[in-house]
Amino acid sequence: MRRSSFPPASICLCAALLCASACGPSIVPEGDGTGGDDLPLTSTSAATPGEDETSVPEPIDDVEHGDVGEPECTGTPDCPLSLDVLVVVDNSNTMAGQQALLNSTMVQLGRQLTEIEDLDGNPLVIDNHVMVTTTDLSNPLCEPFTPAGYEPAAGSPVSTACTDRLEHFTAASGDPSIPEACTDICPQGVAPDGPFVIFGADESNLPDVEPIDVDGDGESDSPASQALACLGAVGISGCGYESPLEAMRRALDPGAAHNLGPDAFLRPNSILAIIIITDELDCSVQDESLMEDPSAWSVDPDLGMPFPSSALCWNAGVECEGPNAQGEYGNCVSIADGRLHTVDGYVEFLNTQLGAVTDRDVFMLPIVGVPVVLAHNANPPFEPIAGGAPDMVYRDWVDAPFPAGDLSEEDLAEGIDADDKRFEYGIGPGCSTFGNPPTTLRQGIAPRRMLDVCQSLNSKDGEGQERIRCCVESICDDSPRGTMNCLSGMVGSQYGSLSPLPKG
Repeated sequence: MRRSSFPPASICLCAALLCASACGPSIVPEGDGTGGDDLPLTSTSAATPGEDETSVPEPIDDVEHGDVGEPECTGTPDCPLSLDVLVVVDNSNTMAGQQALLNSTMVQLGRQLTEIEDLDGNPLVIDNHVMVTTTDLSNPLCEPFTPAGYEPAAGSPVSTACTDRLEHFTAASGDPSIPEACTDICPQGVAPDGPFVIFGADESNLPDVEPIDVDGDGESDSPASQALACLGAVGISGCGYESPLEAMRRALDPGAAHNLGPDAFLRPNSILAIIIITDELDCSVQDESLMEDPSAWSVDPDLGMPFPSSALCWNAGVECEGPNAQGEYGNCVSIADGRLHTVDGYVEFLNTQLGAVTDRDVFMLPIVGVPVVLAHNANPPFEPIAGGAPDMVYRDWVDAPFPAGDLSEEDLAEGIDADDKRFEYGIGPGCSTFGNPPTTLRQGIAPRRMLDVCQSLNSKDGEGQERIRCCVESICDDSPRGTMNCLSGMVGSQYGSLSPLPKG
């Protein structure tokens, strides 16, 4: 059978485990499943399992850039807003079919960041910092298969044009190989002079290149949009145990080199937006013994024995009740048992350490495996109001061709069935849709942990008015415009006739 998210040669780890028991996704939870904080702010090292995970971290230390506080400017030419945007992109081989959406998303991001308006429809003047990193933090099961010359980003910036790293567009197994996913979107090889992209107001670190249409939508794209497309095309040679939440934390660690000094990515008095693009689960491993623990593995139907597939990310990360007669699970909650970094740790990091302590607004925009959004609010912040995350169903795989079931024509041709999918991913898809060409099936796996973190950012102000800081879009959607509109809407709705709004 085809293995798309883990190295098949790791079968050697299973040789002595023929009698080990498997762990499925249908575990009845105890407690709330969120746990405590295990993520120190100014260090990229993981906490040692067994340490006190309920202690409150110390506030942010001053790291060479003065005090951090509420933005003082309102987006005028004399006082531009500072907006720091982190984009975490899945660079595993399952993203090969998502390249068109990814490329369009990055081009639209560059466009939207120059078109943000306040509540009165007035354009805001913004100094943008945009940093791209990947979901790859390496992993013991991936290290033997890391391509020569490839280094996992581990939360550090991707700063070179994809045309300088075309070898990253070949999967570790050698198939697929899609260099055109770079060359089609990055014909001029635009890259910043530095670790991240700076543009807007009067400042830029981009070359003076000709605006051209790089995504085929009939509109010329600015140097900023071109640079973001060239950086956002991160390739498909990364580890299949994706760690978007931990990559996010490391990228935003004030002690990281790219966040120090006068040219830091993360600035004082800035607004922070985080975009995560992935078609799989978060597998931010805290205790690497998980990778050798057969209790978290599922049984390979071909081998008849436990094997470490991507299903361990679900088995170690989420607990559910069920399934019922329809194969659906209920009351799915994030686990906090020390194997993966806890959801509460990331919530604490964003809400308290980067939010309340610094008085900084933090927004998140995951493009993940939730149902396709059917409608957005017509008014700022343009958040989803139909479909999407509220319609999320956690369920088993259905052994039939799509749309009646979850199998693609490619799966059927290769003899892949629901048992194979269940072994490979654990939980079933959160979304499925026909891609391009129409025979291609685009899917995203249900992302419980990322939803918990994102939705924790929403709050209510002193008058009970909801403050939207989380917009969740679907990796199965054909267009990124909804997500990008929500980014501009969340930022812009803080200013104008009803602004500034009190913080929730």
